[in-house]
Amino acid sequence: MLFLVRDLAKEMGLGFAWHTGSVPQQKRREQIRMFKDDPDCPLFLSTDSGSLGLNLQEASTVINLDLPWNPAKLEQRIARAWRKYQTRSVSIINLVCENSIEHRMLGMLAQKQELADGVLDGRGDLGAIKMPSGRVAFLERLQGLMGIEARKGVPAEREPIPLPVTIENPYEAFRDGMVARMADRLLSLESCQNAAGQNTILAVIDGSTEKPRHLSERLLQDSFSASKERPLLEIMDRTTYETIQRLADAGFLKMDRKFIQQFHCSPAFSDTVTEEKEKQRKQAQKAFSEADRKMRMK
Repeated sequence: MLFLVRDLAKEMGLGFAWHTGSVPQQKRREQIRMFKDDPDCPLFLSTDSGSLGLNLQEASTVINLDLPWNPAKLEQRIARAWRKYQTRSVSIINLVCENSIEHRMLGMLAQKQELADGVLDGRGDLGAIKMPSGRVAFLERLQGLMGIEARKGVPAEREPIPLPVTIENPYEAFRDGMVARMADRLLSLESCQNAAGQNTILAVIDGSTEKPRHLSERLLQDSFSASKERPLLEIMDRTTYETIQRLADAGFLKMDRKFIQQFHCSPAFSDTVTEEKEKQRKQAQKAFSEADRKMRMK
């Protein structure tokens, strides 16, 4: 959809900014500045790479070309324009094709949003929300989404085999929950496995870690409820994290980044990570050069 809109904008002669995961970080900042400062650039075309860490109060309209399955992601998109220091009303337009899967998933999204409003904001009557569960309910929801009527009277031996239920990655579920609730305060999420095979997640928070610690532990428990092994959790503020990085660069600490996997990085924190990777690249390049020189001397 984004490519189609871009082609149409070119045909209409409309200027636009392009912000996707394939655009380099420096280029993204240039695109953001162009949208904010250039009067001939009225469009900001973005994937969900632009759902976090952006302040786009210059926008007065948010058009969702494709609805996400997670209503929290929809709120993140809208929050880029409707946030602090916004002085104008913001119009939200959700494009939904009639008789499509997106059209049939609107009811499920509304139910998820109603549940989230009740649990997080205390709005509505949680007791009145119907939460069907089990195999039959799953098949009914699947048939509703696909627009397929339930087949009745089919012998058991001829019953179609139900589609397997996709189990959500607990790390992704934990990340989505943290991002939805902490917004710009969540700077980074990393996972690491020690020699004994125990996994640990490190969450880097901007500011105090007291309140985020309780929320993070609850989200970790919920996200890994179906997992046999739940990872440990460490919460660290930005200052401490950057201090450890400097000590590692100075040689006081030994860190092997190849065992560390980062599965979330805020744009507000990406410059720090980029600088760290650049230092590692230069150190590796220097080591290779010295090794090559010694080989030539033999």
